[in-house]
Parts: sequence; structure tokens; C-alpha cells
Amino acid sequence: MNQSIQREALRTPSIGGVFEIGAEGARQADDKARRPDSQLALRTKDARIKDTDIEDESSWFRNFATFKIVSASARELLAYESSGNLPSAPGTVNDTCLGIHSEGWLSDRLQKLRRMHGELVVSEMFSERKPCAECIQLLKFQPACRGVFVAFAVSHAGNASGRKNAGEMAARLRRAYGL
Repeated sequence: MNQSIQREALRTPSIGGVFEIGAEGARQADDKARRPDSQLALRTKDARIKDTDIEDESSWFRNFATFKIVSASARELLAYESSGNLPSAPGTVNDTCLGIHSEGWLSDRLQKLRRMHGELVVSEMFSERKPCAECIQLLKFQPACRGVFVAFAVSHAGNASGRKNAGEMAARLRRAYGL
């Protein structure tokens, strides 16, 4: 399926939840009425289409996210940066993503952009899946990500013991895209 057909086949995912990253980690967003920049979900969808085949079931085990990067002083938009993760294969070590998470890739790109352009911050972020505790910690310790408004489409699926279920998360994500 070509990319333009894929783009039409997927709806832009809606927001399933929001929070902010503070010095203590994730916290309820102060402004509950605030809506994320609509470009974030759209660019995340475009990154998924560019990097995966939506008809391939295994592609839905991946997570894509987008940072909105602005200048620290004037809060002028510099870039939208999107990336996907590198997941493990289903059936291995708790079916979790053992590769680099999308937030890790984006954090690396942010550091490169900061070296080129000076003081930049992430004002907003959209992730298909709610960032995991490890990624929240990663973002929490980056001054450029403090106070970032985070929106996500689906939360983590777990069984009664709290163990993540990658298959259910993939199914939720497909539903968020209207498939």
C-alpha cells in the first residue's frame, strides 16, 4: 500500500490523556482545558506511515512520538521532531520494548539541535502510547523538557498482575487510528 493511501486509511488519533513533566516527574496538567498542538498527532501519524507498513501487524508494536521544539527565549517554533522506537519481538522478555524508546531518540535529536541552535526547549509532546516510567524519568532530568505538556493516544495495557501486554497495546493503538 503506498503512503498516500495509508495516510487516507488512518485517522489522526485522538487524545486519550495529558500530563506535564515536572522536577518530580509526571503530574496532572495544570491547565486541564489546554489542548495540544494539532500538528503533533498529525506529524506522529505521518512518521508512522513513513517508517512502517500499517498492514504489517508487527508494525503496531512500535510507538511513535513527536516533540514540538521552540526557542527558550522567544518560544518561537523551531521544529517538530518525530521518531519511532526499536521494539523487541513479541514473545520475548515480557513482550516489552527493549530497544531505544521513541522518547530516547527524540532526546538525542534535541541535544544535537541544541548544539546547533543554542537554547531550545520542548514545549509539547505527543506520543501514541503514554510514556513509560523510564521515559518520564529521562524527560524529567532534561532541563529542556521540564514543564513539557504531554498528550498521548492510548495508555498502557496490563493484565491483573500489572504485566504489560504488548498485543493489547498494539490493538488499542490500531483502534486509535480507526483500524
